[in-house]
Amino acid sequence: MRKSLFLSFAALASTAFLFMTFAPQAESQVITPGPSVCNSIPRELLLSYDTTGGTLTGPINVNLQVYSNGEVKYSRSSGLSTPTSSVQHVFVTPNVAMKLLKRLRGAGAFSLCDQNLIVADVPLSTLTVLMPKQDGRFHTFSYSIGFGPGYAEVSQLINDFIGSNIPVQ
Repeated sequence: MRKSLFLSFAALASTAFLFMTFAPQAESQVITPGPSVCNSIPRELLLSYDTTGGTLTGPINVNLQVYSNGEVKYSRSSGLSTPTSSVQHVFVTPNVAMKLLKRLRGAGAFSLCDQNLIVADVPLSTLTVLMPKQDGRFHTFSYSIGFGPGYAEVSQLINDFIGSNIPVQ
């Protein structure tokens, strides 16, 4: 029984091998894109901001993305005993979005380093800023307490942008 099962399997395997080796092969086609605009949708990510961690009042998670066309995505969840969360999708003018990026650049957001000070009950914030190009440059840094040259200004700019452009829910 085992011998006939083995011989059947060997015959099946050799047939499959011969078929795969000598079967006619389909011609492969290389599709070359025609003349088009590679970056035809003006929607590049300008910044991604994230604050996550524990506080004395419970966990907090804030996320903000701002795009070159003025699209803004914002989410926030916080609280321990009565957790709250919201997700908002709003639009500002492209000029407002670019103005924020320019102000962040002026505050040093393209050159700040990770702040190596970790404090209990203080969430960690991470900011990634990007040049508004399809293959643009980006810079990421993290901090927990925004003190020192640049960090306080960056935090204030982000908080001011959220406060003036995201409706309170």
